[in-house]
Amino acid sequence: MATFDAASVAKSGTATSLSWSHTTSADADRIMLVGCFAAAGVIGSISSVTYNGVGATERYDAQYETFHLHGLYTLVDPDSGSNTVVITWSASQDQQGGVAMTFYGRNTTTPFADVTAATGATTGPATVTVPNVVSGDIVVDFATSYSYGAGNSAATVGANQTSRAADISSPAFVVYMGSTQAGADGGVMSWTLDTDTSTWGIIGVRLPAAAAGAEWQGFMGVVTGAAA
Repeated sequence: MATFDAASVAKSGTATSLSWSHTTSADADRIMLVGCFAAAGVIGSISSVTYNGVGATERYDAQYETFHLHGLYTLVDPDSGSNTVVITWSASQDQQGGVAMTFYGRNTTTPFADVTAATGATTGPATVTVPNVVSGDIVVDFATSYSYGAGNSAATVGANQTSRAADISSPAFVVYMGSTQAGADGGVMSWTLDTDTSTWGIIGVRLPAAAAGAEWQGFMGVVTGAAA
């Protein structure tokens, strides 16, 4: 069973990349997940995500509601210590955000499974259900919400979830967040959003507890995107 190690979050204004420091433990069988977000930018995509110069693998990268982007990248056995996460975009993006999480004691056969994404042009809640979740798994989500109104306040994490990272853009229009949930609680990941929220996106993924016979299995996406 994977054990949570650390989380970090970063934000920036208009730029072609976003970078921040994340500290990873030296425990065995490490994994890193990086959620990537941009809002009110131009049409584009994520070009790459690296940690200490090592490229992560794209698991999801999609555009929704015209100018919003979100993606998920993973890295098996990231370097330990304090190192830099870098998200690079295909074109300059505004109101960028990133959330990184590391775990140790991962399943060495199937470290990640069942990526699932959802988006909405509503006040929320931002909700996604990750399939095939069983006791012993860890479920992880990365979410963002955007307000076209006067502002946006921090979101509230759903029941049976532990908030691991959250931050608000400046000016306060976008919230970036991530959480975890024990597999025994079922895999429904949810955030209650500010009443001024206009759009939201959320990506969930399962960290399997036991070997399933394949390095990567299961992709489900409900918005236009690609899984690697």
